[in-house]
Amino acid sequence: MFKKYFFIFILFSSTLITFSGSLNIVEIIEGIQKYEKIISINPDDAISTLELAKLYEILGKNGDRESLETAKILFEKAFRIDEDLNEAHLRYGSVLAKISEYTWFSPIKLWYVNTAFKEMEMAVNLEFDNIEFRLIRAESCYNLLEFEFCENAIITDYKYLLENFESEIYDQKLKIYSRLAKIFELKKDFYSAIEIYNKIIKEFPNTIESQRAEKSIDLLLGIQKVK
Repeated sequence: MFKKYFFIFILFSSTLITFSGSLNIVEIIEGIQKYEKIISINPDDAISTLELAKLYEILGKNGDRESLETAKILFEKAFRIDEDLNEAHLRYGSVLAKISEYTWFSPIKLWYVNTAFKEMEMAVNLEFDNIEFRLIRAESCYNLLEFEFCENAIITDYKYLLENFESEIYDQKLKIYSRLAKIFELKKDFYSAIEIYNKIIKEFPNTIESQRAEKSIDLLLGIQKVK
């Protein structure tokens, strides 16, 4: 057991790197030890299993593939214990989506992507107004833009959040705009892309993103003229 924690510490602790959620590697290891102890006493504790999986997920999405596999197993275990634990389904799908990025064999990759999408879609549909769920699904799908249903899911989630929870997601609004514009460009929906770029220019003036938006508009208008 000590070797496992020591390996994790060495892997990530050169600068005591801080991960999403403001946790550093020491806090993550302490959290893993805490929840593993709880689960050793009560193996059917779905919430502790979920929380343990989330810690391994952080490590996995920061480069440790073994932790990603561990997170996958734990998320599945959590919703096997409690089928109504929607967050476990969502994050299980998110982890599968991440694993698919490392999978080169097409049939297996497609299985990962399809299963990931179904799990996340189910969770989002069951908690329709859950902001975090929609952000997680959109984030997971963003690295799978070669699949049209992933593009469409991102558009659906981001549009829904902008229309219904604009103030709650304001700190992510610029990123959301930029991603939407990129997806619309990929789909050759230049009108919608230009519309989003204009919002960036108007709402976030004097930023690097607004300068890029101006250049993108000029480029897209040029493409439309050629057509």
